Amino acid sequence: MNSKIVSSHRLFAAFSVFFLISGVFCYAQLRSLYLKDLSILQQSLRQRSDRLDERVRRGVVTVDTLQSTTTTQLKQSLPQSPETLEHQENLLENSLKAFPDAMRIYSVGSTKSSFLPKSFPEVHDSSLLLEPFFKLGRPDINPSRSPYWTKSSASQFGNGMIISRAAPVYLGDQFAGVVGVDILINNLMDTVSDKTYRGANIFVVGHDRNLLLHPSFNKDPNLNPIAATTALPPELQPHLERILQGKSGEMQSMEGYQVMYYNLQNVPWHFVLWIPESKLWLTTVKTSFWSSVVPWLGLMTILGVIMGEVRRRNIIQSTLQLNTIENLQLKTIELSDTLAQLKQAQAHLIQNEKMSSLSHLVGGIAHEINNPVNFIHGNLKHAQEYIQSLLTLIGLYEKNSSQIIPKIQDYSEDVDLDFIKIDLPMIMKSMGNGTTRICEIVLLLRNFARMDESELKIVDLHEGIESTVAIMRHRLVSNDRRPEITLKKLFGTIPNIECYAGLINQVFMALLSNAVDAINNCSAEQLKENPPTLEIITAMVADDRIHISIRDNGTGVPDAVIAQIFDPFFTTKVVGQGTGLGLAIAHQIITERHAGKLTCTTQTQTPNTGTTFTIELPINQVAYSKPTQSTQGSKQSMQPLKANASAIK
Repeated sequence: MNSKIVSSHRLFAAFSVFFLISGVFCYAQLRSLYLKDLSILQQSLRQRSDRLDERVRRGVVTVDTLQSTTTTQLKQSLPQSPETLEHQENLLENSLKAFPDAMRIYSVGSTKSSFLPKSFPEVHDSSLLLEPFFKLGRPDINPSRSPYWTKSSASQFGNGMIISRAAPVYLGDQFAGVVGVDILINNLMDTVSDKTYRGANIFVVGHDRNLLLHPSFNKDPNLNPIAATTALPPELQPHLERILQGKSGEMQSMEGYQVMYYNLQNVPWHFVLWIPESKLWLTTVKTSFWSSVVPWLGLMTILGVIMGEVRRRNIIQSTLQLNTIENLQLKTIELSDTLAQLKQAQAHLIQNEKMSSLSHLVGGIAHEINNPVNFIHGNLKHAQEYIQSLLTLIGLYEKNSSQIIPKIQDYSEDVDLDFIKIDLPMIMKSMGNGTTRICEIVLLLRNFARMDESELKIVDLHEGIESTVAIMRHRLVSNDRRPEITLKKLFGTIPNIECYAGLINQVFMALLSNAVDAINNCSAEQLKENPPTLEIITAMVADDRIHISIRDNGTGVPDAVIAQIFDPFFTTKVVGQGTGLGLAIAHQIITERHAGKLTCTTQTQTPNTGTTFTIELPINQVAYSKPTQSTQGSKQSMQPLKANASAIK
């Protein structure tokens, strides 16, 4: 039997190695084809950008020639002589023939302008001197006298967008005018209009980050500047600058896309290409599927069927020959696990029943106190009004009575009427404050009494903490072993969360009780050096999670204990003082019922640092399938949370 199992395992290992090698081979081949496709895309975009750059270079050469020739002829003859004008017109006409992509070529001075072709009127008015092609050549804007490109703008003839290449002309140090060429962007559309490789998207961006060339402009010529981001998918639109800051000619992987661009040499434009990585991989797989993947898949399928059949027969034979003792051992282990689970469930039920009984008791007491207190509190206002009326009436008698009756005068002095007038309203106010405080305590008791609520509700955690503190306040007062425990509530700004209010209050009570017990275990010397303090801190740790910390300065948790602190039935207290279920149930409530985390941090090396229990809860509860993993212990001291501090004693 053992030899058959060993043989089966060896066969399984051999086939596993074969499948692994096959998978690596297929992936390597697909990866090679994928990189080859990227290289083809790079070559395609480089060819397009070189072709566009060459055509734009003609405009650069044309303007440079016009600038040089016009400057020379202005030096040799008068600017407005017939010979000069005729020569200028011939120069413009020859330049227009040499640059077929130009819409028009022009020479504009302060008093005279010339345009070719002749379809553009040879007129001159002051508006020409305000056009970008002229303004950018003025000495105050372009002191270096260098040629320049304008931004893209709509053609005044409604036939699309234009961009101008122009240069200033000087006669000595005197600015004479501007020569330039207007390029109709639609004339360059063929560089992006034909189908590119395997579904890639291409477009051209100007130096003003507007869209210059795009395949969609063939159907609807662009008449207004459009932001270049509109040519990118939504995921890439915020990253246009990041794309253009990368290295020209190199592929960039970004947000699930492959992106690349080329800088044109003769114009500050960028030729951009993008393609979804999923589409590129899909194309690669389609190309190599029948030649590489299918044969390997077929061979692996056949070998897998053979291996599965051999392994199935070996397993059946080994299963039928299992030893009876092994079966009994397995059943014993299962029964032990089941018994432990039953004990834990029974303990949880007992604890929950205790907490439910406590909630009913607290709720009943709060209800019985609430009725008489409300009766007193509600009638105090009327009593105050009546007393004030009687005092006012007495005052009127004193002012308006001309006859002093000795008996009344003597009695007023005996009872000290003047003092009563001052003290009685203060007594009524004090009684009102007292009944208000009793009403607040009753409200806290009723809030805490929600232990048996079984539905998720939107709850104010600060209200739950206040309710739990009200129940446990008697444990904070001083006794013969220690002074009063100072309670600091450092509440941050947190929203109401969705939770089981009663269960969360039960967690607060368990953690606060544990903290008070830890402080009670401190020696008199420790309490004298460090007055007992308990801190409750709340804060946001993320957009969808809140953080609650309960920190004491007690004895801390030993190293040998912290790893078991949330285990059921584990306790360090003497028999009769603890069941070992409080922290275990609290951990289960937070992790399993609320998909949160409950952690414990301590610093035993530093005296009087105590222990911090940290609860992390989601704001909204979602369906969960298994308990959330949480760290049960940590030896790192927790950093203080940022919160608005308000300490009470």
